Amino acid sequence: MAEGLAKKKAVKKVVIESAGMVSVFEGAQDEAIAVMQEFYKVDISSHRTRNVIDLDINRFDWIIPLDSYVLKFLKINFSQLRDRMVLWEIEDPFTQGLEMYKKCAKSIQEHIDQYLLLD
Repeated sequence: MAEGLAKKKAVKKVVIESAGMVSVFEGAQDEAIAVMQEFYKVDISSHRTRNVIDLDINRFDWIIPLDSYVLKFLKINFSQLRDRMVLWEIEDPFTQGLEMYKKCAKSIQEHIDQYLLLD
């Protein structure tokens, strides 16, 4: 959801990618797809999950983990990039139902609007 919302906001050329620590599923959850389409007009149905270990994160200016557990993992495994990491602390909606996905998307959008200058 974060990648889709950030890409929608970006009007200048920026690289926006997302990855996680555990790829349980291949793509976005049905609830995430529904929320993004209905409320934000963003299609994430073709999104494929990736593990952060598989990315060359050295090429990014900002690394934005959405919870403190991921931040800790990143700081341990990519300590040289600590100064690029910014924690947003957004609750993971997985298995918590559609309303939690709505809340999560809203929180992500608020963080994007407040912190990222993409236009």
